[in-house]
Amino acid sequence: MVEMHKAGVSVGKIAKHFMRTKGGVSKLLKRVHARDSTKNRKGRGRKRKTTAREDRAMVGLISRNKAENAREIVQQSHFAGGSISPSTVQRRLAEAGFVARIKRKKPWLKPSHRAARLRWAREHKDWTEDQWAAVLWSDESRFKLFRSDGREWCWVRESLPAYMRPTKSTVKDRTGVMVWGCFSASGVGNLTTIKGIMDSSYYVDILEDNLIESMSDLFGTQPPIFQHDNDPKHKSAFTRRWLEERGIQVMWWPAQSPDLNPIEHLWAELELRVRRNHKPTTVETLWQAIQYEWINMPAEVTQKLVQSMPKRIEQVIASKGGATDY
Repeated sequence: MVEMHKAGVSVGKIAKHFMRTKGGVSKLLKRVHARDSTKNRKGRGRKRKTTAREDRAMVGLISRNKAENAREIVQQSHFAGGSISPSTVQRRLAEAGFVARIKRKKPWLKPSHRAARLRWAREHKDWTEDQWAAVLWSDESRFKLFRSDGREWCWVRESLPAYMRPTKSTVKDRTGVMVWGCFSASGVGNLTTIKGIMDSSYYVDILEDNLIESMSDLFGTQPPIFQHDNDPKHKSAFTRRWLEERGIQVMWWPAQSPDLNPIEHLWAELELRVRRNHKPTTVETLWQAIQYEWINMPAEVTQKLVQSMPKRIEQVIASKGGATDY
C-alpha cells in the first residue's frame, strides 16, 4: 500500500485495490509519514478490561471445577457486578490454552459403578481379538422422527483427554420407535420393534424369536457369549432361567456402562445412515428406513466397532472406572 502510494497511485485506486475505504487508507498513510511505521503507539488503543490477577482467577475457577463455562465465571462473586462479559472471559481462557467443548452425555457414575467398571476392565484387558469376536452384543434403542440438540458447553485445556472432560448426565427418553437388535464382529443379527412396555416375558419372547436365529446365522454351531446390560428385565429370574435352560453363556456386565458396549456406536451409525439417506415423516417410514439400513450395514463397520474394545478397556483403567471417549 505504501509502495503503491510512493509510485504515484492515487488513494482512491489503492483503496479499491485492497477493498478498503479511502479514509482508512489516508489515515494509514498519514501514520506512516508521521512515524515511519504502521503500528499503533505503545499504550494507545482500548485498555484491557481484566487484570493479570483476574485472568489467573478465571483459570483457577475452571481448573478447580468451580465453573465450567464463561457465563458461570461471570456469575461468580469475584466478578459479579463488574463490566466483564462472557466473551471477555472466553478470550482470556483461550489465551490460557483452554478450548470450548460440548459436554458428552454420560450416565451418572456412583463409586460402586466405577469400581465395577474397573473390575470388568481388568478382567478383560488381556482378551484377544478372537475372544471379542465370539461375543454377541445386544441392546434396545429408541429412534425419533425429530431430534433436539440439548448441548451444553464447557471450557477445558486442549490437551485434556476426552474421557477426563466434564459430562452431561442423561436419562432414557420414552418417546419414539423402540427396537431390539444384536450384532457381532462378523455382522448384524436380527432387529425387531418393541411395542408397548417390555417386561421379562416380552423380553424372553424377543430372545426366543430373534436371539437363537441370530446366534445360528452369525456363529453357526459355535455358541457365542451373549451380552446384555443390567436392565431389570434382563436380569430377572425368568430371563436367567430361560437362558440357562438353553445353555447360553452370558457375560457379566457392570451397571451404567453403555460406553463399553459397541452396539451404542452401531445405533449412532444406523441413525446417521437413516437421516442421510431417507426422509421419514411417519413412524412407519422411519421403521422401514431403519430396517433397510440395518440389513445393509457393512461388516467392516461391525468389525471395527468390536476391535475398539481394547481401547475402551484401556481408558476405563486409566480413568479408574470413569467415563471413556466412547
